[in-house]
Amino acid sequence: MTRLDESDITGITAALSAHDRAQIGLVGMDYVQMAHLASGYGFVGDERARRVAIVPVTAGEGLIGGFGEAVCAILTVCGASPFVTQGTDVTGLQEALVGGAELVFMADDDSCIAFAPTGAHSDAVITSDNSSATGIGFATALEQMIERSSDENDRHRVLVLGAGAVGRAAAIHLVQRGFDTAVFDLDEQRGRALAELCGGRLEQDARCFTRYRNILDATNTGSFIAADDVTMGTRIAAPGIPLCVTAEASSKAQVYHNPLELGIATMYFDCLCQMGSGMEQGGDKRV
Repeated sequence: MTRLDESDITGITAALSAHDRAQIGLVGMDYVQMAHLASGYGFVGDERARRVAIVPVTAGEGLIGGFGEAVCAILTVCGASPFVTQGTDVTGLQEALVGGAELVFMADDDSCIAFAPTGAHSDAVITSDNSSATGIGFATALEQMIERSSDENDRHRVLVLGAGAVGRAAAIHLVQRGFDTAVFDLDEQRGRALAELCGGRLEQDARCFTRYRNILDATNTGSFIAADDVTMGTRIAAPGIPLCVTAEASSKAQVYHNPLELGIATMYFDCLCQMGSGMEQGGDKRV
């Protein structure tokens, strides 16, 4: 997980519904439904609201203002009953456990995880990682964008930019879904390792994104895709922070982006699946 700045999540709580509605046209569903699909969650009916604690962490560069509140708002929309602990770190974790949390969300500079307290449900470890959940979530979103398009050009060719944890999860998912998947990373050795791992192809040209209509950006480089690099048929799923496209490119291409919502929602429903609630028959989408 790339550490978010407070500016990245400012307004998420207030703008969840409006932002989500604006992107439904691209993928045909809201981010909660997208998280259902990505995680394999198939529950039909009124699922019991799970008590979820968000524990602030002060390690590294310290607290990110508004992060806990944003996660709380996202989980509320997902149907959970979340709360942000008053204490931080170990004190906050203790508060979560005493408060009967069935799931705990915690994040530091490098990782964001969700887990169920040991023994709360079974002997199995129930956990979900934000990087993997985000990669699978946005790969699923890109797939939906492709399926909804009437454009038959290059429907099966996709490019994953960035071979970190998010890009790795996305590339593996896309290859498993039958897409002709190429990988590019500025670190060629890391890109090659991912291509070999997932069974995809390695791109070595830093401008290779101009040759693809279906792109998943898992980098942390902002505004490197300009208006001249895309067409009206270009589809970009962009979990990366900062956003990879310029404002002009974003108004021209189809860009699906949110900084936190889909990843957090996918983590939540992934954990529910591991708890045995709502896993679609035959599916094992643990992330």
